[in-house]
Parts: sequence; C-alpha cells; structure tokens
Amino acid sequence: METNIAIMMADLSGYTAMTEVHGADSAAGIIDKYLSLVNKSLVGSSHLHQRVGDEMVIVADSAEDLAYTAIFLFEQAQDQNQFLPLHAGLHYGPIVKKDGDYYGSTINTASRIASVAEKGQIFCSAEFLNQLPEGHPYIVERKGMHVLKNVMKPVELFHMSCCIEFMTKKYVIDPVCHMLIKSPADALQLEYKKERYYFCSQKCVDIYKSLNNI
Repeated sequence: METNIAIMMADLSGYTAMTEVHGADSAAGIIDKYLSLVNKSLVGSSHLHQRVGDEMVIVADSAEDLAYTAIFLFEQAQDQNQFLPLHAGLHYGPIVKKDGDYYGSTINTASRIASVAEKGQIFCSAEFLNQLPEGHPYIVERKGMHVLKNVMKPVELFHMSCCIEFMTKKYVIDPVCHMLIKSPADALQLEYKKERYYFCSQKCVDIYKSLNNI
C-alpha cells in the first residue's frame, strides 16, 4: 500500500578525498560522529532509515519534522571541529514499504536532489516545500526547474536555510520522544555527565533515568 513520506538524503562533502588522505580509521571516526549528530538531531517522527557509506537516509511522516531535523543536523555539523560539511536533498511523495525497505520514485528523486546541492546546502523540492505549514521559519530561494538523472519530469528546486540564527541554541529536542521544545526555559531539565537535557514531560524524564540507570 502506498503512503506519503518526507525523505532526506544527506551526504558528507569531500568524504572520499578525506579517506584517501587520512585513511580508513579517520573515515570510520567521521562516520561514528556523523551518526551521533544524526541521532541528536532527529525531531518528532524523523528516524534514520538507512546508512550507505557516508549517505544518511532519514525519513519522517511530516515535512515539518524533517525540515527541523535537517537544520539541526547542519548546525551541529558546522559546530564540529575537524568535520566535513554536509549537503542534502529533501523530497515528499508516495512510497511503498515492504519488509522494512522503501520503494518508489520518491527515493530516487530525493537522491538526485541531494546530488545537485553543493557543500553546506539543503535543497528541497516544491512538493516538500508545499507540505510545510504557513509561517515556517525557513528562507527559501527558488533555483528553477532541474532535469534530474532517471527522473522523468523536471523538478522545481529550492535552496532552504533558516531565518532563526542558531536554531539549536533556541530550540531543544527531548532525547526520549524527540519532541521539539520551543521554550527550553519552561521545560523539565536534567543534568547528566556534564550535559543538560530537556524533556517535554515527567514520563520522558523517568524513561531517560531508567535507560541510563540514574
């Protein structure tokens, strides 16, 4: 049965060259850090579906959840010392899910959109943009119609960034349910291993304590 999803393909720019210069151990370390950043950035229904080399396939039920995830991921990547820039493609459309895998042109289109984006850029389709709510915090710059490899019809693309400077400093994510918390000062808080965590409810606090034997 077909269902609509939001999908992001996010790659490390320059990963192959970095691997050739610094070796496999450094490459593995970069991927480990990348996975950690992805897991910290997931908002709402967003989840990591698959990793192929340095490409992360992240999907969500809603474009809004995935847009926040993309911005959080890019901001955190930019804050890292000795890390690689990212580039990503965002798309929204129908897929068929079977045995845990996704099938359909939506996946190929998202991958092709990512290939158009240059380092540090997030490109999205008109289909994705149309799913965002009115008053969203993103700046979008139209990049015109693009003919993408193995995609039958031209796709209208947009460069997406955020008008809220340092979004990760203003908003936080509940580490248990991944809810976006827009008022951190009013949220339940817990300090653990010199890091401060924010929660949407006491239930999430209790789950986090149980998982970490606090």
